[in-house]
Amino acid sequence: MDYLIIGAGPAVVNAAETLRDRDPEAGVRMVGEEPEARAGTSQWPSGTQPQI
Repeated sequence: MDYLIIGAGPAVVNAAETLRDRDPEAGVRMVGEEPEARAGTSQWPSGTQPQI
């Protein structure tokens, strides 16, 4: 199954990680108004963002 998450921020990243954990073959897309994928970047040290 494929998933579309609408929004931005740490909650969206957490939701995407949870979906990946439960369904590793799933497609996960995040849509927000940010020009770059910056959802939740402040909670991870530089260079350690999760691969979603």
